[in-house]
Amino acid sequence: MARTKQTAKKSIPAHSAPTARVHSLANCKRGALDLQEIKHYQRTQNLLIPRAPFFRLVKQIAQSYLSDIRFQAKAVKCFEEAAETYLTGLFADRNLAAKRVTVMPSDINLVRRIRGEVFNKFPPPL
Repeated sequence: MARTKQTAKKSIPAHSAPTARVHSLANCKRGALDLQEIKHYQRTQNLLIPRAPFFRLVKQIAQSYLSDIRFQAKAVKCFEEAAETYLTGLFADRNLAAKRVTVMPSDINLVRRIRGEVFNKFPPPL
């Protein structure tokens, strides 16, 4: 009978560090995860709109007015920050006007009318 070699096993210390608890969705109170997510995004300074899709949208809109147009990275970042600031304010005002969770187009239109924003301000591209 052939003799087999034994492999070394990792020793576990008697007083090991406690493992981090993982909270499951069932253990959290209703709405607690939502509030935690809101606080997380309020603390961060990162932009929430993804950069590449936003840049494609800006480029598509700009090319409908001028065919050969280029943007610096700083300019696109300024557009992105302005768009996010505008949308954040618009949704905050919408929450004040209509106290419900569901976003409806009529609420957005009401807020834009109250703000005095003009619909179809720019003529359609040629």
